[in-house]
Amino acid sequence: LLLKHVFSPIVYDSTEFFAANLPYPPGEGFFEVGTGTGAIAVTALLRGCTFAKGIDVNKSAVRNARLNAELHGVEAKACFCLKDIGHLNSFGASRLVFWAHPWVNAAQSGKFGVLERSLLDPGYQGLRSYLALARGAPGARVFLGFGNAGDYVALRRLCKRFGLRPSLHKDCDSSMGKKYTYQLLELRLTG
Repeated sequence: LLLKHVFSPIVYDSTEFFAANLPYPPGEGFFEVGTGTGAIAVTALLRGCTFAKGIDVNKSAVRNARLNAELHGVEAKACFCLKDIGHLNSFGASRLVFWAHPWVNAAQSGKFGVLERSLLDPGYQGLRSYLALARGAPGARVFLGFGNAGDYVALRRLCKRFGLRPSLHKDCDSSMGKKYTYQLLELRLTG
């Protein structure tokens, strides 16, 4: 189910790739930043996670995720809320954390709508917040969806600043005729 004003997971095949390749921990919790339609959070529940929490800056996306959880009969184990990563204090008790990061490092001075923020992270401010939370998430496996349209130099520099190392878990080329490569990165502490 896709509502109006929500980024479509079929525009790119990255959602399908990430959903299929995350190592969902059966009997544990899942946390997703930028949940969108809720496709990945719902997949986590269908693959055995006990609960899934998702945040998004788009109120239509939060509603869409809730409806998709209901459609798949997992609404009792799902919680979706309107929140920006910059206002989050922790990932809670989740053992697996994921964000399909909007790869494009846009100018900080731009004014972007919620759909544009699905693709743009001005000044990588969202990424900075995510890395800070990843650093303080002991016991959780933290993953980042990234791609070749992103700024790898900035990503590595920021990871180093937060004492993290991005480790490639899996990658693939887009099968949609677009020249994109998707990477599922695990963020690991360096020390």
